[in-house]
Amino acid sequence: MQGGLQASDHYERAMKSLNDAHRTWAIVIHILTIVAVWPRWDAVAWVAGSMVVLTPINIWITLELLPARGAVFSEIVRGAFNIGLGLVVYHYTDWPVTVWLWLPYVALAFGSRGITFAILFSMWACMTIGGVLDGGVPWIYPLSAGAIAFLCRAFTAKRVAIAHEMFEESQKAHALLEQEMRARALAEIELRQAQKLEAMGRLASGVAHEINNPLQYVSSSVSFIEDGISILTSVHEDWRRLLWTAQPKLDPALLADLEKAERAHDLGGVRNDLDDSISLTREGVRRVSTIVRAMKHLAHPEQETVDALDVNRAVENALVVSRHEWSSVADVKTDLPEIPAVECQASSISQVLLNIVVNAAHAVGDRKARTGARGKISVRTSSDGSTVCVAIEDDGGGIPSAIREKIFDPFFTTKPVGQGTGQGLSIARAIVQRHGGTLTFDSRDGVGTTFFVRLPLVARLKLAKAA
Repeated sequence: MQGGLQASDHYERAMKSLNDAHRTWAIVIHILTIVAVWPRWDAVAWVAGSMVVLTPINIWITLELLPARGAVFSEIVRGAFNIGLGLVVYHYTDWPVTVWLWLPYVALAFGSRGITFAILFSMWACMTIGGVLDGGVPWIYPLSAGAIAFLCRAFTAKRVAIAHEMFEESQKAHALLEQEMRARALAEIELRQAQKLEAMGRLASGVAHEINNPLQYVSSSVSFIEDGISILTSVHEDWRRLLWTAQPKLDPALLADLEKAERAHDLGGVRNDLDDSISLTREGVRRVSTIVRAMKHLAHPEQETVDALDVNRAVENALVVSRHEWSSVADVKTDLPEIPAVECQASSISQVLLNIVVNAAHAVGDRKARTGARGKISVRTSSDGSTVCVAIEDDGGGIPSAIREKIFDPFFTTKPVGQGTGQGLSIARAIVQRHGGTLTFDSRDGVGTTFFVRLPLVARLKLAKAA
C-alpha cells in the first residue's frame, strides 16, 4: 500500500514537471514567432493574442478534458482549436517560418497522450494546404516540418513503448521484492516466536518436572494417610465391639461418659468426611498429574526432527492446557475416533492446535460477554487414508466477512491493543503449510467458525527423521 502511494506521488510529480516543460516550450515558440514578425505590430498583436487565448484553452484541455473524456478525443479538440485559430493568425502574419515548429512540438509533447499518426497527418495537411494556397509557402517548409514531426512521433512512440516495458518489468520486480520481504518478515517473526516458545518450553518443562516431584510425595502421602485411616477405622470398630461385649461388666456411668464423648466428637461423621476428602485429594492429584504430563508434552523444546504424532492425544493435551480459557465460557465436545499417527514436528503442530482452541475460547467468551449465554466448542478428528483433518468449531458468532481475507495476514488482530499481536494465525498457517498441509476456515455470520487443520500422514519437510 505504501509503495503504491509513493509510486502515485512520483507519477504526479513527473506529469507536473512534463506539463510545465510543455508550457515553457510553447511560450518559447510564440516568442520566436514574435521575433520573426518584428517590428510589424499588427502581426505581433496577432501572435500575442493567440498566445493569450490558446494557453488557457490548452491548460483546460490537459487538466479537465483529458481526464474526463480520454486522450484521443482531447487531442482532437486540442488540434481543432490550435489549427483553426493558427490558420487565421498565420494568414495575417504571412506564415513566418517559426510556425512550422508547432508540428514537431506537438509530436514530441503529445505523441504519448493521444496524438495518433492520423491526427498528426490531419494537422500537417491543414497547415500545408493553408500555407501553400494562402501564403505561397515553399513546399520545402511543410515537407521538412512534416518529416521531422513524423520522425518525432515515431521516436516518441518507441520511447513510450520501451518506458512502458521497463515500467512493467520494474513493477514485477517490485512485486517480487515485496513478496520476498513479506516472506522474510514472516520467517523472522516465526523464528523469534520459535525462540520464545523454545525458551518457554524449557521453562515449562522444568516447572512441570519440579511440580511432578512434590506431586509424587503428595500422592504417596495420600496413600499412606488412606491406609492409616483404614487402620484407625478398623481399630475403632474393634474397640466398639469389645466395649459392647464387656458392657455388662463395666460401670454404667463410665459407659455413659464414653458414649457422650463419642457423640461429641462425631467420630462417624469424621470418618465419612475423611473418606470424601481422600477421594477429592486423589482426584486433584490426578488432574494435576494430567496437566503436568500435557505441559511436558506440549511445551517440549522445538526439535528439527520429524516424529510420529498422536493427533488425538495432541488435541486432548491442548484442551487440558487451555482449560482455564474455555472452562468458564463454553462446554467442550470431542469426537476423536482412532486415526493414523502423523509424521510431523510434534511440538509445532501441538502449538497450532492450542492456538486455535484458545482463539475459539476467546470468540465464545466475547459472545458470552454480549449475550450471557454459555457457548460450545467442538473438536473432531478424521482421516481419509492420506491426510488427517482436525476440525475445531465454535459458536462464537463467526468472523465478519469484511476481515475474513485478512485474518492470516501478519500483525492483523481484532483484539484490543496489548491483548493480541496478530501473529498467531499467520504463524500457524506457515507451520501447517511447511508440513505440506492446509489451514482453512468456514465462518457464518451470527453462527460461528470452524477451522480445519489438514496434514499429510507423511510430512513433506526436508528434515531428517529422528532415529
